[in-house]
Amino acid sequence: LSMDVPSSWSRYELNGKKLSGLGFATYRLHVFGAQPGKQMAMRIAPIASSYVLFVDGNEVASRGVVGKTEESSEPKNFPQTMLFTPQKESFDIIINVSNFTLASGGVSQPLYMGTPARIAYIDNVVIGRDYFLLGSFFISASLCLLIYVIRRKKVLMLYIVMCAILAIKTTINGSYTINLVPNISFGTIVRIDYLSLYW
Repeated sequence: LSMDVPSSWSRYELNGKKLSGLGFATYRLHVFGAQPGKQMAMRIAPIASSYVLFVDGNEVASRGVVGKTEESSEPKNFPQTMLFTPQKESFDIIINVSNFTLASGGVSQPLYMGTPARIAYIDNVVIGRDYFLLGSFFISASLCLLIYVIRRKKVLMLYIVMCAILAIKTTINGSYTINLVPNISFGTIVRIDYLSLYW
């Protein structure tokens, strides 16, 4: 089955039947034009909801435990950046993915590959954006709280709640800020994310 990536596999049909968002799959991408022996980097966005990534048969990155059933898999789809060194001008990237937690599974966000310096630059831009947004939400909420203390307008509490929700969404769906929260389970992250969508 040929697929456009990024996209969820639930958008596709197999043998005339629409695929479920739950299940497991293997992605294969053939890359050519590499410089043998020259180190490369890849920025891997969250993949729903666990994966193992191989370059020419060698495991180079993983998140969670990939399985064919809910019992044999363990979700964990935080972003990460990894380094690898291709040994040939062309190589295969294989990604084994399983999802028995979220509504849609698969590689639904872009993966970036390039020189370590270029990928580090992309990381810094994304992280800087997230911290800027979090700082903006915090300042906005603080100003609304200060004005509320003075004027007691209930509508200001709505703005404070909205800033809090947007900050939560940025932390969960952003770059690496969620990694700053120690010992938080994937189930807790999903519940908070869905709750913020409800509000």
